[in-house]
Amino acid sequence: MTGRAFPAGLFAGSRFAVAGLGRNGSAVVKTLLAMGAEVQAWDDKSPPEADPAQPRFTAAPIETLAGFDALILSPGIPHLLPAPHAVAVRAREAGVPILSDAEILFQAVRRAGSRARFAAITGTNGKSTTTRFSPIC
Repeated sequence: MTGRAFPAGLFAGSRFAVAGLGRNGSAVVKTLLAMGAEVQAWDDKSPPEADPAQPRFTAAPIETLAGFDALILSPGIPHLLPAPHAVAVRAREAGVPILSDAEILFQAVRRAGSRARFAAITGTNGKSTTTRFSPIC
């Protein structure tokens, strides 16, 4: 690891809605803000508090997605099955893409100019027992 961060203005001028503020959602909010994006976030179970020191952050229910570039859903929030969360329905109606944290990472890497290749392993069970890290020499 180099510890190198993405450029501070990488997502400047972009607006994202983030639904779900567990481990993934909170990290997405922090990272998007660090890259210059405007973020509105909400969690049905534990609503966030606004941070007056962060003018690009809004803590409010996501009632409309007009003007947003994307909705980032935390992994536990259903976008299709068994029934889509209301915010996912609003995103589809507004034609706003529904993304994951992994897709935001991919977009950030590409915007930063890297042509790195990615391999993704998804799912609920078995990832850590069926895979291992092997650095490429």
